[in-house]
Amino acid sequence: MDDLNEKKERQRTNLQNKSLHRFLRELASALNDSGTEMHVAFKDIEIPWNEYILKSFWKKIESIHTEGKTSTTEMTTKECIEIYEIVNRHFSQFGVSVPWPSIEEILMKQRIKEDIKNNEYSRHH
Repeated sequence: MDDLNEKKERQRTNLQNKSLHRFLRELASALNDSGTEMHVAFKDIEIPWNEYILKSFWKKIESIHTEGKTSTTEMTTKECIEIYEIVNRHFSQFGVSVPWPSIEEILMKQRIKEDIKNNEYSRHH
């Protein structure tokens, strides 16, 4: 498509950026919990997964998928979801799959934490 006919896609939103970072943290936790280790071959040491390692992985996929975009700020809303699907599909091969964070999911987790906290408080008082 030429530039005149190409539909202008919106840049990824701030909420998508927050969701991206939450997804990366939750994916790192799930990978570590599952025992899926990352090896640094030249040092032969195991390094636990973390958000920053996974963001580096995300950016490599982003660059390939978007033909050169190197920053998550350059992604469109559509590209953000497409890259999530690629990353999540990759790690699901190792038995680890993390849903894209949604407002409903975040609220549900907060309610669960509050319920646990309230139950612990009521047991001790």
